[in-house]
Amino acid sequence: MANLTPPPARAELEPRLTLRVYRVIGNGRITDDTGTRQVPPCDEPLATGTWPPCQCPRHREAS
Repeated sequence: MANLTPPPARAELEPRLTLRVYRVIGNGRITDDTGTRQVPPCDEPLATGTWPPCQCPRHREAS
């Protein structure tokens, strides 16, 4: 199946997440191409599963 979404104009390019969205059946054949979805950049930091470094006096001196 051909890519049905035209590329963005050069002036519109900026860092962002771009996803290609397809519907696929069990044998791997693409049955529906819903196009490209673009996620604009976010100013806030992403949530992560890591804890920040310990700030107690004992561990602050060790680093």
